Amino acid sequence: MFGPSMDRIPCTWRLPPRLVPHSRAPLEHHSPSGGWSAESRVQAHLARFTSAPLALAATRGARSRWDRARKLWRSAVSLAELDQEDPGRSALRGEWDTGSGSSLFDEQSPFSGRVQVTGCGASSGGSWRRLRFNGQTEQSVLLLDANGIPRHEALAFGYLKSLAAMGSATLRSLGVQKPWRVLLLGVGLGALPGWFRKAQAKVTAIDLDPVVLRAAQVVGQMPGAVQGLEACLKDAEADTDALRVYCCDGVEFVKAASNEVRYDLLVMDVFDGQGETPEAFLTEDFGQACASVATCCVVNLTCPVPMWEDAHHFNAPSAGKLADAFQLGFQSKAWSVRVAEGQNLILCATRYGAPPELYLANAAEELASEGLFAFDPVRRVGFRRQEW
Repeated sequence: MFGPSMDRIPCTWRLPPRLVPHSRAPLEHHSPSGGWSAESRVQAHLARFTSAPLALAATRGARSRWDRARKLWRSAVSLAELDQEDPGRSALRGEWDTGSGSSLFDEQSPFSGRVQVTGCGASSGGSWRRLRFNGQTEQSVLLLDANGIPRHEALAFGYLKSLAAMGSATLRSLGVQKPWRVLLLGVGLGALPGWFRKAQAKVTAIDLDPVVLRAAQVVGQMPGAVQGLEACLKDAEADTDALRVYCCDGVEFVKAASNEVRYDLLVMDVFDGQGETPEAFLTEDFGQACASVATCCVVNLTCPVPMWEDAHHFNAPSAGKLADAFQLGFQSKAWSVRVAEGQNLILCATRYGAPPELYLANAAEELASEGLFAFDPVRRVGFRRQEW
């Protein structure tokens, strides 16, 4: 069967030197037992797609096997049914996107301005929690069950679904084994950190704003935060299985951790009180630090470009800056997908370049068959995809 799992990757090729991806450290091609290491198997696997003729031949040769695999997976999971039953589906937006609701948290922050959380009932029998900055910037929505326990499978925003699908499908297509080690910049009420934790990942979530973290703890039942950069770096080296929350500067943490800690996935969902990504997260230094600390990065950015137009450096300058920074750091081109429900763009980068779309869709369906998603992930990984 054609698929992205490591045990299905042919391991008989030797990678030509010209095809070895750029790396800061020498590559070990053999494991201590004498076989191919996971790193070499991924590289050999992806080297088949480094030229257009090879990619075309591989795609044509694999299409029939992939179609057969799709039929098998369809019997285990119906993506259409997932979307219809998704507890965070857009059809339920009217339940929480109202001008009313009881006030649950209201504090002034020096970083984000006024931080407010309101609550209202849900048709599921539970309740919604909505985080906003300055009464206008949407930050996070969390669904609780009838007992007040967060339902982390429910991602109410389309961009959160796309971040989860792109990050997990890219890791699976690269053959990264679970448990994944995930670093999230931006906490909100804890919807996305909770989703990755539910996926049995080792999760570290960072936010600079102590008021937001206090709201996440009081309303979203997130753990208390470790305070200060040095304490956070020391705690990160322990590599525990628990969900860890840090209160420190995310840019400084990534730069400092690049020499000490390694993550499989870095997820960035950071906005200021005006709904803009801070400039510090778009610099070349930060992009290179991301490449040093993580195998894969996925980033949520606003994109004020109509869905029928391609985004580029001139009409989406923030995405263009970060794409250039990632290209310098990862030594490969970044790619992006648009979010169907709003003006958002998910920018992605890996040390190995962009996995073929076929692999991403295949990986997303495989993960859906394992029960990872409460929504259809396939359209999330291929919706208006483009390279930068």
